Amino acid sequence: MGKFALVTGGSGLLGRAIVRQLCSDGYGVAFVYNKRFEEAKALSEELGVAMLRGDLTDAKQVTRVAGQALDLFGSLDVLVNGVGLLQVIPFQQITAADWDAMLSARLKTMFLMTHTIVENMISRKKGYIINLGACASSGVSSDSVHHAAAGAAVSGFTQALADELGPHGIHVASIAEGGTEQAVVSQISDLLHKPKSG
Repeated sequence: MGKFALVTGGSGLLGRAIVRQLCSDGYGVAFVYNKRFEEAKALSEELGVAMLRGDLTDAKQVTRVAGQALDLFGSLDVLVNGVGLLQVIPFQQITAADWDAMLSARLKTMFLMTHTIVENMISRKKGYIINLGACASSGVSSDSVHHAAAGAAVSGFTQALADELGPHGIHVASIAEGGTEQAVVSQISDLLHKPKSG
């Protein structure tokens, strides 16, 4: 029986590396993109994987995209929440619109996609949810304030979700930004190959 993964933010540089690694690891993969059509098309053609378009800050589009992935595979073993927004702005120049855009891109998309997909994993008592963009463990950051705040929120979201979903056989983990693409990809691969405890 096959293993299936969905990667959001899959047309970005890091997202493409993650999609390639999951394919190499034997997963059937679909990825979500929004604006990078040419990059998405090239990746889809290179690997023979499905590309799904959607604005994941919109709940209706998340429902549609998740439904397409589940129609394609029947179930999902791995969800990688990889949507991000890079914006380096001094605190006094951050507007309310900047703040909302950062939290929407990095946190709202994560909540909506996980919320939509998780019932499929709970029903099968297995799955992995991997959230990108958590704070570095050192707690030291030279990021813009809104970017750092979103990273802290990702860490908290991940820990609370891991506590809640662990009894259902679902593993939830976060990976901090700041490393090389290969380092992040390797961490994801290691998580998926790590022997399950309990």
